[in-house]
Amino acid sequence: MSEAAERIRSGQLMAFLHRDLFLVQLDDGITITAVMPEELFPIYDPNERLTRVNRPSVEVEMREPPALPKIVRAWRSSICGPGY
Repeated sequence: MSEAAERIRSGQLMAFLHRDLFLVQLDDGITITAVMPEELFPIYDPNERLTRVNRPSVEVEMREPPALPKIVRAWRSSICGPGY
């Protein structure tokens, strides 16, 4: 696995914080603050309340401090099945 691939983590967008900062819950349960590039903003609708069913999935590049983790990919999951 390349060094760049090792720095990519998957998770879900949990909340908008401020300007381009979002709360992301990684798949391992850790919650982080990540910056989202402007070109990915259309995935987030500020008028829609995020729930476990409609949270966008994201891939985050973990960068060396003081740089914040950066969302590099975002998409809407298509969840279906019991309980959804």
